[in-house]
Amino acid sequence: MKLSEIEKQREAIVSAAHHQQLTAPLANPTHQARALNRFCGDEIQVYFEIKDDALNGACAQVKGCLVTQAAWNLLAPLLIGQTVASAVQVVQSLLDALSTDSPTAPAPLQILLAFQHPSPRKRCASLAAEATLSALLAVKSY
Repeated sequence: MKLSEIEKQREAIVSAAHHQQLTAPLANPTHQARALNRFCGDEIQVYFEIKDDALNGACAQVKGCLVTQAAWNLLAPLLIGQTVASAVQVVQSLLDALSTDSPTAPAPLQILLAFQHPSPRKRCASLAAEATLSALLAVKSY
């Protein structure tokens, strides 16, 4: 990978991390989950408002590095308005892409694939998706 490409990826991650999205508390969350990276201490608690099989709201408390923050800020907006099944597919596609050499993930999440190969930050890139998947799989209609 060329240095300029690495610099572009770094800038995109920093930008996404600082562009806080969906962090304000929800009034009535119906589902939640927590994920922890025991290696570095990053932690994310996600909250969702799900009604009639649709994700109407999402927020998270992220205590972690830029990669963990960026992952939530990139993932969360893709989920609002989705059915639970569609949201699970989006999240699962990111987790699958991070765990294989597959280049397939929704376009806004492509930057996270920089952590696809063995990397200490791979877990940081997947933490938001892991917490989200845990909360979504708890929905009875799914």
